[in-house]
This record gives sequence, structure tokens and C-alpha cells, in this order.
Amino acid sequence: MKTLIFTFFLFNLSLSASPFIEPAKKALAATVLIHADGKGQSGFFASPNGEILTLYHPIKETQTITVEKDRIFYPATLISGNSETNIALLQIPGQDFPYLEIASSRDLLPGEWALIAGFPIRRLSVRRALISTLCQEFLIVDTPFNPGEFGGPLLNLEGEVIGINCSNSNNLGLSIPLD
Repeated sequence: MKTLIFTFFLFNLSLSASPFIEPAKKALAATVLIHADGKGQSGFFASPNGEILTLYHPIKETQTITVEKDRIFYPATLISGNSETNIALLQIPGQDFPYLEIASSRDLLPGEWALIAGFPIRRLSVRRALISTLCQEFLIVDTPFNPGEFGGPLLNLEGEVIGINCSNSNNLGLSIPLD
């Protein structure tokens, strides 16, 4: 019986000490669902004043963009978008939104853990991935993204954004680095 209690205690201790919990909390607080012409994609607050980063190509020709956060819907304006980088900046009304800091991806190494945040089934989720390869155009992780995770953040274990999830290739996820 003592062994069982001790094992249970160690298991719970290891869960509370997980390096994924704090960055996952940040991702859950700042990731949003973007509705554009009947399609959904993810995005994230890049500042407390309603600035949101996401993928550009799915929304570049849409007429109406709405951002959903915690079951509240906000009208969004496309402030800027770039076909070359495939990154869009949206603006919604409001202040004091939880946001994610952006970090450099230049010092990342293959084998480092990362977190994927997004809405794979219209519900916000966070899951882990392993950085597989780094190249100039993409960060490549060992797991493909689900469609609702496109536009969402790829985070380091500090909870900082290192990329925007953009596509899949050969059962790997491709993320656009932000530096």
C-alpha cells in the first residue's frame, strides 16, 4: 500500500512539474478562432490592444472577418497582409487581451520541444511537437497540423511564439518563423 501511495505521489508530482503546463496556459489564453467566409483558422493576440497575427492567404480576399474568443465574437479588420511572408495582422476592438510575446527562432535546435495551439475541431487545444528541422523558410515539427490549427502559434517552452502554423508536408508540420 505504501508503494502505491508513493508511486501515485511521484506521478502527480511529475505532472505538476511538466515543462508544458505554463506555456500551454499562455497559449490557451491568447489563441483565437478566426471566421472568414464560412471557414475557420486560428490566430493569436500579439498585443494587448487587439492585434492578432494569423495566416494571410486564407483571408486575403474575404469580405467579413470575425474573431471568436471565449464565445465572444468581435468584428475584425485586416490591417496588413503579405503574400510573400503569408502573415496577416488583424485588429479587433478592445483592450487588455492576453497576448503572446514573439521570440527568435534562430537559436532553436532540432530535438527541442514546442507547443502547437489552435482549433482542430472548433475547440481550443494545445499539444506538443518536436522541432525536427530548421530551414530559412520553415520550422518543421514532427507532427502534421490539423486544419483548424493553421494560423495558430507554434510556441517554445517559455510560452513565446516562434512560428505561425501554415501547412503540412510528408506527415510533418511547417511553421513560418517570425524573425
